[in-house]
Amino acid sequence: MKYIIYRWGLLWHSKNDFSPDHIIFKNTNPVMFRTRKKAREFANLEYGCIKTRKDLRAKPFEWRFPKVVRLSITIDTPPCKSQDGTPQTSGSCEDK
Repeated sequence: MKYIIYRWGLLWHSKNDFSPDHIIFKNTNPVMFRTRKKAREFANLEYGCIKTRKDLRAKPFEWRFPKVVRLSITIDTPPCKSQDGTPQTSGSCEDK
């Protein structure tokens, strides 16, 4: 069974070749939000200085303000099996 969850995240990007585009992480977890507005607010709080600091926007850094992007998370769970080992097609996976 597949579950798809949609969240908002931040995409780091810069013009230099040393820092490829990537989703921003904090404490080894991707930064995700339920609303686009919350993602924009976080980006402004954490990375707002990039907009005004010309030294960070110029070489050698060439940083750009993070982009708010929509993330699609797919969770693929294995099918439930009944006691005889055949795949269960309906109901829950709990033992009865």
